Parts: sequence; structure tokens; C-alpha cells
Amino acid sequence: MKNVWVGLAAAVVAGGALVAVTGAGVAAWLIEARRASAAAPAAPDVPPGYTLVKATSVGKAMTAEKPTASSIHAAIEAGLDDLDDYFDTDYDVTHDLESRDHRTGVSTFEAQYKGKKVKGYVLGAMRDKGAAIVIVFAQSTATHADWAQLTGTPQPGAGGGAAAGGAGAGVPAAGGAPADQDASAALAKAAAAIPLQVYRFPDGTGTIGLPQGWTTTAQSCHTTFTVDGPGGAKVNLGMSLSVNTPNSTAVRLARQYPTNIPMLVAPWTDPASALQALAPQLSAIQQRSGGPAVALDHVLVRQKLKPVLANSQNAIVSYGATHGQGGREEHFEAISQVMLTPISNESYSVWMTEMAAPDAAFQQDLPAMIAIVNSWKTDDAVMQQKTDQWIAASNARFQAQQAANRDLQNTYDRYNQAQATNSVIRSRSVDDFDETIRGVRDVRDTRTGEVTPVDLGNVDNIVDNLNRGDPGRFVQVPLRDEADPLPRQR
Repeated sequence: MKNVWVGLAAAVVAGGALVAVTGAGVAAWLIEARRASAAAPAAPDVPPGYTLVKATSVGKAMTAEKPTASSIHAAIEAGLDDLDDYFDTDYDVTHDLESRDHRTGVSTFEAQYKGKKVKGYVLGAMRDKGAAIVIVFAQSTATHADWAQLTGTPQPGAGGGAAAGGAGAGVPAAGGAPADQDASAALAKAAAAIPLQVYRFPDGTGTIGLPQGWTTTAQSCHTTFTVDGPGGAKVNLGMSLSVNTPNSTAVRLARQYPTNIPMLVAPWTDPASALQALAPQLSAIQQRSGGPAVALDHVLVRQKLKPVLANSQNAIVSYGATHGQGGREEHFEAISQVMLTPISNESYSVWMTEMAAPDAAFQQDLPAMIAIVNSWKTDDAVMQQKTDQWIAASNARFQAQQAANRDLQNTYDRYNQAQATNSVIRSRSVDDFDETIRGVRDVRDTRTGEVTPVDLGNVDNIVDNLNRGDPGRFVQVPLRDEADPLPRQR
């Protein structure tokens, strides 16, 4: 788990850098790019309509205007389209991000240029009319210093950067350069340096570290539990959900026989799409128990992880979440590890560990949240014991339910049998009345099968006389036995 969250740290920092760049930093970057391009000679080795801002031995920076772009998405897509015939091969977009006001954005990509692998990004900002974009790329082996030279980003120890509001802060990380590793190492180091107070779960299932200001009242870590932080920050660990697919037997039965038992329904898909499909359902369940409404936005897969179980999907997913209750709303940033595992052809499980905090505090709280997740340790022997107990209790509940169902079914069967018998008895009474009105009854020859109607008033004498020469050959067949025979008794 620790390696997962150290890797996650890099994704979060890189993502935060991109958001910073696509904010006020974009305008400053574009101003510098246009200033440099104004004095630069025309360069043939750029796409048509572009001006070269800077070229080094490992990469290029270029800028262009998109006067007809109506949105930041359209502007960046136009920039990517301009690269279709520029690189040796088709490029692969690796990330897409937009600012919340949709005025700035960035897409990162990988490609091959003149026989070498490169990484880069298309950076854009909306104007009163149209948009301006910058495209920067460098070889995959480019160092932090190479990126700094290409983008004008201050190097470590030279002052400036993101903390100083430098326009290019984080751009190398966005392009996938080694700054990602630097950011990951810095965040992991910050998380490791946070003092933790060990909390032992009362049932002996494990321990977790709590930074100052963070608390939990969880009695066990065998099931979902929460660690609460300052200002509404939370770390939710061990969340497990059971999900049925839309056409499953359980869903069809629930439609036919509605119950008050909540059921999560979503098709088998990827972790990000599953979160988006389940969020409204979980919000509705939470509201019914008095909790806030929750709506997700900006759901994005940050990193695909190696599946833990066969056929499962495992990924780091970031998203925003608006919590609303009593007319008040608050927006949170969140990042989760989400694992989907098939249970059958009709259902699957979702396992999650989530870190969330209000927007303004997320970056500040992130090291503490990572420290909490990394500190979680379980006692495998106790966990196995608890699991065995849970399975035994589940089996006992299932068997008791099965027995209760059998008793209920038997009672229902006996009731139905009694009702059927009573109905037949009533019908037989009607048959007797009909036979009396008709005044005849059938007499059957048991040897030939021939049936002859005779006078009802003399049927007994007639049958007795017929049987004198051949006892038992002729029998009466009352209408009630023909029309409504009695059911066999069980």
C-alpha cells in the first residue's frame, strides 16, 4: 500500500501543478512566449501558423493563435490536430485538465519526433475572442535542467518556481519529466516526517497512525472506518460495496417485488465510470439517513495500478465532490484508490480508500492523509478470525432464513391446499344440485367402458340388478366425481 500512495503523491503534485499553470500562470507564460516569439525569426520546422519561441537540443516551444476557438477544449483540440502530421507517428494524449472556470487548460501527450520519443503538452488560455495556445515538447530523456532551459522555469535552488508564482512552475512535471519524481519524493518525505500517535483498534484487528488534530472512534478496521481531520477533512479506509449489473436476476426481482433494501446497480466498467454511476445512488442512500447530498465532478483516472485479483481493475482516481445540506454547499477535492473485482456474471465488488478535504486545505492536508494511509497495519491472525466469525454468522443467518422460508412456504402450501379443497367441495355441492335438476346419473360398465345415463331416482335399483349376474361390473358415476373430483390428500 505504501508504494501505491507514494506513486499517488507524484500524480497529485503533478495534477496540482497543472491546475496552477492553467490558472494565472498561463497568462504570464503566454505573455513571455509572445514576447519571445515576436523577436524570433520564422522557423520552417514548426506546424503552419506557429511561431517558434525556443528550440534546444532536446525540444521545442511554439505558440499560435486560435481566433475562432469558442472553448478551451476546442482550442486545445485544435492544437493537437495541428500535430497530426508533425510527429513521426500518431501521438497519445495522457492527461486532460481544465480550470474550474473553463478559461484555461492543458493536455499532455507522448509521441515520436525525428526517431526519438518525446513528451509534451498543449497549454491554452481563452481571450475575449478566441484563444492562445503554447505547445512544448522534449525528449523523454530530458532532465529537469533541460525543461527549465526550454520553458524558462527556475531550477531548484535558483528561486522562483511554484512557491514564488513562477509562470512555468510545474510545467516539466506536466510533461512527464523527472520533476514528477522530485515532487513525489518531496511529498513522501513530508508525509514520513509527520509525527503520528498510534491508535489501536479495540477489537485487536490492527493499528493506524493519527497526526495531531486527526481522530477516529472506529472499533475495528475489519470493515469500513473513517479518520476525521480538521476542517472536515476525512480519510475513509476499507470501503467495500456490492454492485449488481442492470440486467441481473437480483435487479429483475427487485423491479417485480420492490423492497426498502437499498441496492447499488451499475454496469461492469472502469473505476472512474463506476464512481460516476454509483455516486448519485450513494448520495440518495446517505440523504435518507440524514446525511448530505454529494455530487462528483472532474473525475479523472490518475494512474492505473496492477490488479490485485484476477480480472479486477485497480486505479488511482481524483475528483471533486460538492457536499450540500440545509441550503449550504462545500466543495472538496478527493483522491481514491478504486478496485473493481467481478463476483459473478451479474455482480461485482468495489473496494476504495479515499482521501478528501475542502479545496483550500487539500494540498496542505495531503501529506497527513498519505501518512495516515501508509501507517495502517492489520493483525492478519485477528482479521482472519474476524472473517471466519463473520462467515459463520452469515452462514447461520442464511440457514435460519432458509428454514424460515421453508416454514413459510409449507404454511403457504397448506393454506393453498385447504383453499383448493374448499373450492372443490363448494363445486361438488353445485354439481349435486345440477344432477338433481337433470334427473339422470351415468352408469359405467367397468369391462367395456360404456357409459349410460339412467333415471336418478332408480339408479340404485338399476345398478344392483345389473350386478346380480356379474357383481361389481357396473358402477354409478355421480356428476360431482366427473366434474370436480376430490384432490389427493398429502
